[in-house]
Amino acid sequence: MFYAGRLTNTVTAILLTLAAVRLLPLGATALLAVACLPATLAQFGSLSADANIISLTFLVIALATRGSIDLAAMRRGEGGRLLVSIVLLVLAKGVYWPVACAGLVTRDFRFSARQWWILVSICVGVAFFVVWLMFGRGADIQFSIISRRTLERTMTAQPADQLAQILAAPSTFIAILISSFAERLPVYVIQVIGRFGWNTVLLPLPLYGLGLLLLGTALIAPSESAPRPTRWQRLWWLLLAIGMVVMIETALYLTGTPLGADYIQGTQGRYFLPFLPLVLLALSCPLQDNSAVGAIARFAFPSMALILNISAMAVVIDAFWISGVVRGTGF
Repeated sequence: MFYAGRLTNTVTAILLTLAAVRLLPLGATALLAVACLPATLAQFGSLSADANIISLTFLVIALATRGSIDLAAMRRGEGGRLLVSIVLLVLAKGVYWPVACAGLVTRDFRFSARQWWILVSICVGVAFFVVWLMFGRGADIQFSIISRRTLERTMTAQPADQLAQILAAPSTFIAILISSFAERLPVYVIQVIGRFGWNTVLLPLPLYGLGLLLLGTALIAPSESAPRPTRWQRLWWLLLAIGMVVMIETALYLTGTPLGADYIQGTQGRYFLPFLPLVLLALSCPLQDNSAVGAIARFAFPSMALILNISAMAVVIDAFWISGVVRGTGF
């Protein structure tokens, strides 16, 4: 049953990701770059719900941006797919619902049937999520943690008490949010590319450079002939990404940080994987196929992805089965 569940999780995540790549109207390489990161593939191969949350977010990004680039009449069934995908995403991980708003800013700021479907889907999903919050009490559970600042064991705050602290001094919380994110940014970058075994297994430093190069290559890799996003669409997508960072950090401050702390605890880089393609799409500047740099980028992208993941797999095998078991038991 364990292996069957893992296989089902993996197959579902892969199928959703492939569907997102097929539906994305531009910059499919940007989405593939995030999907090919070791951290993403590790989630896809696990029993974690993050596998389907990541791939479902990819699908919603594809459907939403499709609606902002292609304003032709909606094809049969697309409205239903939008509604089901967005509602499922909101229920699976409510913090990621803003990615659906990526399709609200069109090339000429004109609303079509797609944009109305997106708005309706978001409203339905958020309504379900609010109902779940009203009757579910899981977020109110306190748990013991080791403070990353004092290294002492402490308890997380009650969300209501922590929220009262925020509302009493919002400017103080904004300063905490900015300083905490800036302080942890290098850790987030490492975790986005790959850190395994509950963050105990690091990759060799050159592999992190290779991971960043892979993402950079995705920004310039030649793309299909679809229209490029306008500057206003790019700005809107970046604002959505910033908003989701704020939502994630705030959620962890409410539920995973000691009361009144001057830092945020519990945020991991993998939480940013679902909407990272939206950032890459906003920053992308694909080259022409006939340019020398474009041809090199097209060839280099799959090569780097393959080298990065084979190397990461070797590190994991050594950490858990060779160094961790064989050497650890003396065999």
